[in-house]
Amino acid sequence: MVQTLKLLAVFTGPLLAGFGLMYWLVLSKITSGQTAAVIGTGIVFAGYTLLFAVRMFQLKSESKPFLVKEDDVFGSIEVCAKTWTAFPFSTALNKEIKVAADRGIEVPLAGQVQVFLAILERFEELLVSAREALDEDSKSGAEHGLCWETTELELTEVNLSDGECFTFYLEVPRLRNKLPDGLYVDFADFQVVEAGYVH
Repeated sequence: MVQTLKLLAVFTGPLLAGFGLMYWLVLSKITSGQTAAVIGTGIVFAGYTLLFAVRMFQLKSESKPFLVKEDDVFGSIEVCAKTWTAFPFSTALNKEIKVAADRGIEVPLAGQVQVFLAILERFEELLVSAREALDEDSKSGAEHGLCWETTELELTEVNLSDGECFTFYLEVPRLRNKLPDGLYVDFADFQVVEAGYVH
């Protein structure tokens, strides 16, 4: 509730400031109503422009790594303000795979390590399940001129969520330009719960 009120105050601030100044200028007869409207509108526009610039700076800061930590399981971990990312080598795929997760008190959290190790143990089974879950999307893609087989799907990222929930992000390499965002499969307790195109 407090957070909601803070956000409301921030986003209504420029509006209140602009119209408040405009109202004061008109009542005090310092300037004409038209000039007051221009000044008030300028204050509103400047306020929201500043808010946008501050928010963009915050997002950029949050996504910029400030620490690199070495880990036995994940290798080099890039730690950001709220998340971390690593690119451990997958013997099953014979390449590095991106792993991302929310940052906790420790990086990585013990639960994140356990889930990732379990994923590695059941990797082939999980990848088959992910591809099967996207079979309907493959058929719908063909109807829209995007023909691809589920066997073409390649894993590009594993996103670790809370508990035993995680997401596989996949793509069809030859359709990277036509399907730039790829596809996803959500797992809970190592069972598929949702799959589709990333939007």
